[in-house]
Amino acid sequence: MPSWFRRSASQAVEERRAAVFDTSHLETGIGRRTANSAAITMVSSAIIFGVQIAQLAILSRLLSPEDFGLVGMAVVATGFVRLFADIGLSTATIQRDEIDQKFVTAVFYIDLLVAFGLMLLCFAIAPLSAEIFSEPRVTMLIVAIALTFPLVPLRGQHQALLARRMLFVRVNATKVIANLCGATAAILAAWLWQFGYWSIVLGIVVQDVALVLLSWIALPWMPSRPGSLAAGRSAIGFGVNLLGANLAGWLWKQADRALIGWRWDASELGYYTRAYSVLMVPLNLVSGPLGTAVIPALSRLQNKHEEWTGLMQTSARAMAFFAGLLTLVLALNANFIIELLLGPEWSYSATIFVLLALSLYPSFIWEHARFVFISLGRTDTMRNYAFGAAIAHVAAFAAGVQWGAVGVAASLAIASVVVTPALAYIVARISRCSVMTIAAQFAPSFLAMVIVGGVYLAIQFEPQGGGSFAGAVGKSIAITLGYCAIHLAILPFSKGWREDAIRLRHLARGLSWGKGQA
Repeated sequence: MPSWFRRSASQAVEERRAAVFDTSHLETGIGRRTANSAAITMVSSAIIFGVQIAQLAILSRLLSPEDFGLVGMAVVATGFVRLFADIGLSTATIQRDEIDQKFVTAVFYIDLLVAFGLMLLCFAIAPLSAEIFSEPRVTMLIVAIALTFPLVPLRGQHQALLARRMLFVRVNATKVIANLCGATAAILAAWLWQFGYWSIVLGIVVQDVALVLLSWIALPWMPSRPGSLAAGRSAIGFGVNLLGANLAGWLWKQADRALIGWRWDASELGYYTRAYSVLMVPLNLVSGPLGTAVIPALSRLQNKHEEWTGLMQTSARAMAFFAGLLTLVLALNANFIIELLLGPEWSYSATIFVLLALSLYPSFIWEHARFVFISLGRTDTMRNYAFGAAIAHVAAFAAGVQWGAVGVAASLAIASVVVTPALAYIVARISRCSVMTIAAQFAPSFLAMVIVGGVYLAIQFEPQGGGSFAGAVGKSIAITLGYCAIHLAILPFSKGWREDAIRLRHLARGLSWGKGQA
């Protein structure tokens, strides 16, 4: 083969690789791109929401609370270990100003090596976990779920590179299709093949495999041959701190399940996990799309303080608006939602659901704080706060578990509110804003939530909702109208909310679906 041909082929490969890392197209119009990306991601997340709700509703009728409880016990162990399968290096790829082939290849192989090691670790601790829960079936469940660990890094850098370039049509297409594949597999396994609790595990495996395949199709980037991993060393500090924060977050989000499973039984845990799962779907429907769009945009603006601050405050107000509205609609329709999605035999979960819904607003504040920490590269501060919050949450769970799942749900709501002021202070300090500036982004929606909720309870005397589908829809519409009316009344007194209203109007008029997003 002629040397000139080899040089041309090599040059073409290098040019294609360089294009994968190029973000120069984001230098202008990043606000519009962020809004479009958030809208596109929210629509696709709504589709995923529908898929997950359908899967939840169908599986809840095909499987028993004990089946969900068994998988919940296994997830306590695998969820902890899986945290380490992506040690934050994918996020580092999104956050860094400059990356190249050596860097991405290095972090790809580091992630992959860690994942295989953790899979073997999970195999080793499976019998011990089964002994702790006094449930031998948990052993093989843990082993099966652990087999998916290496799939996380296999897709991690591809998803990160797509997000870094804000190519969210591709990102979301892969996730929607993968969710459909996983849900279909789980339902067929439970319905046609009577797999029982193994149906849930099969759905997890199929979804992860599909997401890997689709990610490589969406971005045909290939790592170079394994070599020195030194190029990825600079990202390890960022990743380890992010891992520490995720570990602390996992601790307070899994300690409730572990304590219920230890103190009570699989059925009690099943009622709790189903209520929690229903609540997490709308939370992820909003915070997920916003985070997916906002973190890359904020990261690109990290050295432009004024622009960064403007986007940070806009995203905070968006999070606050949805947090208040979701809290109202979910808490005041709890009985209807649980009966519709899970069935009448899950009525105990409705009480748990109401209490869990009260933790939504502070949960949204925490999610937005994550945008700030990650985009500024302050994962060290994020880690320190997360461990402090974890201690507060676990202490609250330990105090509440004696009253069962209801006591733990109430403890979660209380602890989430108690730690929020400290979080606001920390975010204000690292973002070079005042605490009052941060509070001003969230206060109007919180006030609207309290007013609408208080008026409804004073009139209805019925905190959990219930009734027919038409009644629940009518109630939700009335709640939404009242909530929006209060926000409209705020516009003359808030420049930020006025600007948001103008942006929303422009977005509704000329949303460029897919433009610059492919």
